[in-house]
Amino acid sequence: MKHKPYSLISLFTGAGGLDLGLEQAGFETLVANEFGAHACETLRQNQVLSGLAPREFEKWFSAQMGQRCYKGTPDSLVDDLRSRLQSELVKRSYLKSAKIVERDVRELPSSEVLELAGVKKGAIDLIAGGPPCQPFSRAGKRESVNTNTGRLFKDFVRLVDEIRPRWFLFENVKGLTLTKAPLAHLKCDNCGKTHLVNFDDWEALQSGEKEVLSCYTCAMDSTSVVWQDKAGGSLDIILNEFTQIGYECRHKILNAADFGAPQQRERLIIIGSRDGESFEWPQPTHSKSLEDGESDSLRFR
Repeated sequence: MKHKPYSLISLFTGAGGLDLGLEQAGFETLVANEFGAHACETLRQNQVLSGLAPREFEKWFSAQMGQRCYKGTPDSLVDDLRSRLQSELVKRSYLKSAKIVERDVRELPSSEVLELAGVKKGAIDLIAGGPPCQPFSRAGKRESVNTNTGRLFKDFVRLVDEIRPRWFLFENVKGLTLTKAPLAHLKCDNCGKTHLVNFDDWEALQSGEKEVLSCYTCAMDSTSVVWQDKAGGSLDIILNEFTQIGYECRHKILNAADFGAPQQRERLIIIGSRDGESFEWPQPTHSKSLEDGESDSLRFR
């Protein structure tokens, strides 16, 4: 009996690389949100390609090759691209069910996402995506969450909170585990509890908008804030936001080379479970320490 695909909502979709991998793993993308116009056009053309009959392919391909960006492309490369696309056409189709939403995620209401997906709150299996990584990249300015793009993770958290998927998958650069960020710990003299300050209050303290915070446990104002500049503090802030909305999180650095990709590409993966379910991290398929033929994949239970 064929298993019904797991439902997926994709945020910060880009050209769809993460979605393709997830669809190969048994998911079906219902909604894909991306701000970049060129990336959205790539998604749309891949959608069209997925629905083409073999006899319609040549007409579609000729139309693509007529675009300015392909002018002057050597015939050998054109023939190679044609061959690769044709071979995939009969094997797989991707993003076939996806509603592509070209919009700033900050202006995307969860009610619209649920309506486009045709489901109710709590019915989605997975929300996945990778918010902009420049603030955390070792090649960038390492401005952390204290930038407009660094704050976009908040809208990922917002949509997870309002849609309540069974799982979420948050992808980002390894630098997120290394970037220094000032952590604010709220200590209460009344109940004795200590809390990591949530991001909204963290920003208010940073800007001077707030000087005193009420305790998150007893609501009393007999509190003090202790600051700690910590490597990996950005990750602590993000994990705390997911924990505050009721998701149990685990994170790990995975290297694409360990799974057959021809490049060293390390990425931070955060997996969150709404219901406290367990899962297994994928085991490397191309590590030198593996015996021939050993393989594994991420398995949800």
